[in-house]
Amino acid sequence: MATGLSIDALAEQARSTPERVRTLTRLGLLEPIGAVYAPGDVHRVRLMEAFAAAGVPAEVLARASAQGTITLAYYDQLHQDPGTPSALTYGQLLDELGERAAGFRQVLETCGIAEPDVADRLDQGEQDLLIAVLETLEANRDPDLALRAIRVLGDAARRGSEAAMSVYSEAVERAAADIAGLPPTETYQRFLKPWARFARLTPELGAWLQARHLSAAIDTWSVTETERQLAATGFVPERRLEPPAIAFIDLTDFTRLTAERGDREAAQVAMAFTSLAGQFAEGRGGRLVKPLGDGVLLRFASARDAAEATLEVLDRVRAAGLPQGHAGIANGPVIVREGDVFGHTVNLAARISDRAAPGEALTTLALAEVLSGEGFDVGPVGDVTLQGIPAPVGLARIRRRSTSR
Repeated sequence: MATGLSIDALAEQARSTPERVRTLTRLGLLEPIGAVYAPGDVHRVRLMEAFAAAGVPAEVLARASAQGTITLAYYDQLHQDPGTPSALTYGQLLDELGERAAGFRQVLETCGIAEPDVADRLDQGEQDLLIAVLETLEANRDPDLALRAIRVLGDAARRGSEAAMSVYSEAVERAAADIAGLPPTETYQRFLKPWARFARLTPELGAWLQARHLSAAIDTWSVTETERQLAATGFVPERRLEPPAIAFIDLTDFTRLTAERGDREAAQVAMAFTSLAGQFAEGRGGRLVKPLGDGVLLRFASARDAAEATLEVLDRVRAAGLPQGHAGIANGPVIVREGDVFGHTVNLAARISDRAAPGEALTTLALAEVLSGEGFDVGPVGDVTLQGIPAPVGLARIRRRSTSR
């Protein structure tokens, strides 16, 4: 359980100085009980040091706080409690690691975390975790692969955090009229408190989601690999594996929408579209590989799943008040690297999407013939020259088969 901090301990954990803490206390920005500061004051001091670096002095914050314009009283509620500092400074830790220090610094860099100053102290828990990661890398025959996985996790955590904060920012905008003129305390109780609780739950939620998705990925890989080995040794018949399918779905006239409504509204449209596309991709066993500004790149285990999900997305965008979409689908081998996909199949799907009309889904003629046997109506478009594709490609339009026949 977190305990109170002395002025020296607070200054050290917040990467500040005792003199600075005294100044902030004198200005009323920190409110110790006697000589004891709350653990959450670590976050407040760090915030005010960030303000100072941005050119906003503590005196200005104090005046604004005194007038009720802002409050820092609840800022610590958005963060996890600070951990227990290591007994070693970062410089001492590196000295203790000796030749292994380079590997430890590489772990930090790969995670996307800025290296501390030599006089700083890591939290003991995070220091233990990072050393455990270093030990696994040292014991691994292919540490470069493990580092790639760490980089992917770091990038995903950063993107997820930025996405969560963009939602919070939008929530602030929506609530602006309701909270205008309210005292800071009432603003916190009516609006910020639920978001503060959500912010504190987010790391735990993220860890749980990571564990659940990783468990599912491990199961999928284990079944697939074991089945391959059983087939190779004659225990089971070999299963014909269908090549993966790639779908590009783009919003029509997104450039014009941006010019007419502005970047902010266009960004909100893009976010809504990405969420919708990801939802329907997952509903068909696929996944959103990445958003592409005015479009999305989706990956599926089968062409049928890709076609079903793509047509569902095209149907739903208008119902959701979004611009019409257009799509291209291709199947074949793909190169998977750090969660992204590359190769001819990906390029082909993108170029096909470029040729689709609003509300239209196109695919190759060869794949359309397969989908025709899977319950889709197809209409040949003809041979089309696609940018970056050396030979003309036969294309076809796909739709759900009419039930009136």
